[in-house]
Amino acid sequence: MFCVYKYPSLGIKLSEGSVGQVKEWLYFKSIDVEIIIPPDKDFDIVPLMKDQLIVIMHSNHPLYEKDTIGIPDLQDEDIVLGRGGYEVQVHDLFKDFNLKPQIRFEVDYIDTALSVVQGGLGITITTKKTFYHCQNK
Repeated sequence: MFCVYKYPSLGIKLSEGSVGQVKEWLYFKSIDVEIIIPPDKDFDIVPLMKDQLIVIMHSNHPLYEKDTIGIPDLQDEDIVLGRGGYEVQVHDLFKDFNLKPQIRFEVDYIDTALSVVQGGLGITITTKKTFYHCQNK
């Protein structure tokens, strides 16, 4: 947020919402800029960063010891899907293999997803940065 220091009199309002809400706000010009996952073909896009999707599971999960896990390995797994913007990528990854993810839980927060995973009730897919940020709170 360098602009706060460079332009101290600039007022900034940070709004949070679902992907659909934020897109609607931008479309109706309620906001000037959106940071959104995934990129959207309806708007001009300037990538800010790249990240990698990872699978998180309990240490007693049968796939835990594998060095590499592919989407076909996950086809029968109960998935804890976060509604933080990664839903489209997760569904698209499975669609690339003509598979449908088995969504058992949908949650709003990564902390909730991690608690469900820790309880052995499923796996979750998120980004490396989100996971490491959560670990370092």
